[in-house]
Amino acid sequence: MTDSIYRLGEDAVFEAFDDGGLILDVNTITFTELNITARDILQATDGKHTLQEVANILAREYEIDYEIAVADVKALYEDLTNQGILVENTSQKKEEKS
Repeated sequence: MTDSIYRLGEDAVFEAFDDGGLILDVNTITFTELNITARDILQATDGKHTLQEVANILAREYEIDYEIAVADVKALYEDLTNQGILVENTSQKKEEKS
């Protein structure tokens, strides 16, 4: 999972604010509120960076241990993937192999 690349699903909209963020699932018309850390993770989740790269960004930004950052990113990704908000970016992997 750590070398996987994720992006927002086509039916999700993300908006960042100074104090966090919101994700709208347009299928269910539900909002997911994000704290500042989750907002920063989602801003780095652009369909190009691996989970490891996002964790590195988080570790540098918050001056925390890399392993803690990996655990935090994994937990958020698992939660948002289970909700259908995040999807694995398989097209990016295909582009890299070409």
